[in-house]
Amino acid sequence: MPPRLCVYIDGFNFYYGALVDKPQYKWLNPEALVYCFFPKEKNTLVEIKYFSAQVKALPYDPHAPERQKTYWKALESLSCFRIIEGKFVSRTQARRLVVPPHYKVDVFETTEKETDVNLAVHLLNDAHLNRYDLAIVISNDSDLVEAVRLVRKDVRKKVCVLRHRRNRGTELIKAANFSKTITEEHLAQAQFPETITLADGTSVSRPSLWSHNQ
Repeated sequence: MPPRLCVYIDGFNFYYGALVDKPQYKWLNPEALVYCFFPKEKNTLVEIKYFSAQVKALPYDPHAPERQKTYWKALESLSCFRIIEGKFVSRTQARRLVVPPHYKVDVFETTEKETDVNLAVHLLNDAHLNRYDLAIVISNDSDLVEAVRLVRKDVRKKVCVLRHRRNRGTELIKAANFSKTITEEHLAQAQFPETITLADGTSVSRPSLWSHNQ
């Protein structure tokens, strides 16, 4: 029988590591991305779990929530996809400048809560429930190292880390059985159609801001 795959995507980690400065690739189909490495004909994709949080409108990007909502609708059109939400916290924080060091400025600080914990829990729980033969983790968060080690050591399941170009998570990569690198070519190949028809008959389209480099 073909190996069963479960995929665990650290949403913001992947976004800021691979997509933040490449708007033309943000309309990404995660299922197609997985099939770039693990062909559909040779594997059984059980589920893709996407760990993220709802962003908030900020003065420099008031329409971010609308674009995210559109993208999430596109993701939910996938048959084996599930979004698991954490919390997104934004606040103004005083930070000291490097030069001159005695000056401080107020900056927007955004923090995502619960994502790494949620991902680790699902990775372990699905392993114990024997839901997969191979777990695919898309993250470079070293906080996940122990969860990956336990999956391999105690549950005897395999783990692959799909790393992106900015992925410096060497500890996580070393903890996994193996890793593969997501290139710009993979991102280009794994795009949704410009317009997607949803189950209720409505449709969503790629946000215009994601159609070209800014």
